[in-house]
This record gives sequence, structure tokens and C-alpha cells, in this order.
Amino acid sequence: MNRKLFIRILLFSILGSIVLFNILYAERITINEGKGWDGIEYAKLCKNFNEDFKNNKISTYLFKKSLPLALIHNVVERVDLPRTVKTYSFLMLIISGIFILLSAIIFFFISDYHKFNPTVEIIIYSSLFFNYPILKLMGYYPLLLDYLAFSFGIISYYFYIKKHTIALISISVVFAFVWPTALLQGLLLAFLQRTNLLPTSDKKIENKKDLAYKLFQTLIFGFPIIIYLLYGGATTFLHKFQRSVYRNVTNDDLMIISFTSTLFFMYLFIKRTLFRIDVKEFFKDKAILRYLGIGLIYGLVSLFIRLNSNGQNRPIISLIYEQTGESLQAPFTNIVNLFAYYGFAIILVLIYWKEVSNFILSKGVGYLLVICMSFIFAIGNESRYFINYLPFIFFPVFIILKDKLFAHIKLYHAIFYVVLSLGLSRVWFSINQNGAFVWDRYMLSQGPWQPFRYYCLFLGLFLLSYLLIYLFIKRIRIIKNEK
Repeated sequence: MNRKLFIRILLFSILGSIVLFNILYAERITINEGKGWDGIEYAKLCKNFNEDFKNNKISTYLFKKSLPLALIHNVVERVDLPRTVKTYSFLMLIISGIFILLSAIIFFFISDYHKFNPTVEIIIYSSLFFNYPILKLMGYYPLLLDYLAFSFGIISYYFYIKKHTIALISISVVFAFVWPTALLQGLLLAFLQRTNLLPTSDKKIENKKDLAYKLFQTLIFGFPIIIYLLYGGATTFLHKFQRSVYRNVTNDDLMIISFTSTLFFMYLFIKRTLFRIDVKEFFKDKAILRYLGIGLIYGLVSLFIRLNSNGQNRPIISLIYEQTGESLQAPFTNIVNLFAYYGFAIILVLIYWKEVSNFILSKGVGYLLVICMSFIFAIGNESRYFINYLPFIFFPVFIILKDKLFAHIKLYHAIFYVVLSLGLSRVWFSINQNGAFVWDRYMLSQGPWQPFRYYCLFLGLFLLSYLLIYLFIKRIRIIKNEK
């Protein structure tokens, strides 16, 4: 058995063992009779899907998540299993576990495509699979669809790089009934051109004409933000998130710092991506026909959902309002919670953001717009909504570094990374105490409800990790230059 195959079997076995443990033995959330919060509606559908479907009782938003719930309902009915939350959770865990393990297998095909060496493969595998949502939350809170959304991200990335357009469209249509943003994400990748958007040079603004054009471009790209601010109004905007019982922001100075950090985060993203390209790039290569294709499929699927649901949906403006508002909980709370949720690779993305943004632009309009979608969910600090975009952020940084930093990484470095990732995943951590749900222990990194002391804890871990990784990279560069 060669070394690469042995490492893959070992990595898959670790993940498979934890998935199996989560299905059979892991502690479960006990609040709301084991349903959690989102699981309240999911459990209802697991119990009554056929009846609710026939009578158009399912909300439009929930219909976009109904496929696995419908599957569970019909399995329970046909096999005559107990109609209990325990049964629904067990079946959801089996579905999620199968898709996670399938994603791991597909990951190895992706690794072969990108020609990652075994050491790099260990690190990126750990970054994608050895994190809090996959190793801990899936077992603790089964009645969530986040884990299937993660699998969609892996599968759609594979179809994208292999240019299997029909397969990508098909899987996106299927997952339109699993995760609300999956359809648009897949259609953007499938239809829109892959022309390199990288500018030949980043020239400075030299005259008033260029300045006027940049201001116009800022208005075009900043339109959603402008609408958001107008919709909320400055007074409502500050009051709602400063005084909300769901937030910990009660200090005016902290609010100002948090607001400034959010704007800075938005500026860094837009500066390296949207501000570097011409608006006309979005309308090249028969783009109108491509947009019509997206609109046609999206419209047909949406029409089907609308006709078979009760029409109650979640407005996009309220989502943007909510996501941006969450960022005001504390300075850079979104980045801190992305780190707590997904691990150390978030730091690599930040350190190499310039190179990552170049990679994104080189992949064309579709990839860029998917990253823009992910940015909406990266602003907020409830990091679980970012999960389906993870491969599209993580793979670029490892592709960039595989012949640079990782060419000098040893196997023991990779093993140490695995250990740290397992530690940060909190797979070892018990949330319940004496069999009872403990709010603070669950909300360690759960965004808007995170106790402030745990924000400080993860902020400290993030800053320490950032410093150590930066110094490690700097040392590798010095060693490389000496050679």
C-alpha cells in the first residue's frame, strides 16, 4: 500500500468513525424536546409532509428545505417507524452522514485534480471536515440541513472544476429543495463565463473622468448596501441593534467600533474584487443569453415552489438587514466566529486575501458572484449560513500555497494541524450537563447569542493563532530564501 492511499484511508476512517459515533452515541440537544429551534418546523414536516403538501400549508421558505424532510416522512410512513423526534433525528443523521462521507470521497477526486501532495491533502481535508459543524454540531443538533449544504458545496465545486455543466445544473435543482441559496449558486457557476477578470495592472486614478467612473461603479456595486441603509434608516439602524435583547451591544463606543470594523471588512472585500473590474465584464460573451438561462431555470423552479406552498417567504432585504446587524455585536465578530466555526484555514484566507482575490477574479463572473453571495453571509456572525461556500474559499488558498508555503511543510506539521483542528472543533466538548441543555455552553460560537466572555475568548485564540501562523509563514520564507 502506497503512502498516499494509506493517508486517505486513515483520514476517511477518522471521519467515518466520528460520523458513526455521532449517529449512535453522541449527546443530543434537549431543548424543545430535542428539536432545537429550526428543528421545530422540520419535525412538523417529518410528521405531516404529505398532508401539508396536499393542502399547500408549507411556507415558501420551508419548501426550499423540504426534500430530506419529505424523504424522512415517507420512510417513517412506509416502514411504520415510531413518529418521534428521536426517529427523525436518527434518520436525518443517516442522510447527513452518508452525504458527508460521499463528500470526503469526492474531495479525494478534487485533490487529484489539483495535484495536492499528501501533506497538503491532510491539511485541507482537516480544514474542510475537522471543524465544529461537521464533527460536533451534526451529532448534537441533527435536525439541521447545514451538513447537506456543506456537501452541496463540495459536490458543486467538483462539477464546476470538471466542467460537468449538466450535472452541476441538475444537482443545483435538486438542492433547491434542500438549501435556499443552492439553486442560484449552482446556476451562476454553470452558466456564467469563466473569462479571466484580472486587470492587466491596478492603475491609480489619474484624472477626473476616471474618478467619476469609479464613483459610478461604487454606486452600482454598493446599491444593495444603499437600499439597506435607506430601508432601516440611521436611527432605527442604531437603535435596533444596540438595544436588541438578542445582542450584547449596550455600549455606544463599542457600537461605533463594531460598525467601523464592519465597514472596513466590506471595504477590503470590495477593494480587492469588485472595484478592480469593469462593469462591462458582466455583459460579455453572450452574457444576456446566459442570464436568461439562469432566469428561466430559476423562474421555473421558483414557480413550482410558489404553486405548491403558501407563499410565505423570507424577504432578501430582511436577510441583509439581519446579517449586517449581527456584525455590530462586537468588533470583527464575524471573523472571530468564522474562525471558531471553521478553523485555522480562515486565517490563511485573511493573510493571503490578495492572492485569493486574484484567483477568484481569474475564474470569471460566475465564481465572483458566488463569492459575493458568500460575502453577505460572512458579514453576519451566525457562521452556519456560510457553510455551502466553504470549498470555494478554502480550495483557492490551498491551490495558491501548494507550491509556495506548503512545499516546505513537513508531515509532522500536517499532523500537528490535524490535532489542533480536532481541538478547535470541540468534538471532545460536552454541551449538556447532567443530561440538560446549557445555554452558554451551546452558544460558545453561535453568533448573535454568543456570550461576550466567549467572544473575548475566541478573539484571543484568533489573535494568538494569527500571530503564530504569520510568524511560521515568515520563518518558512526566511528558510526558503536562505536555500
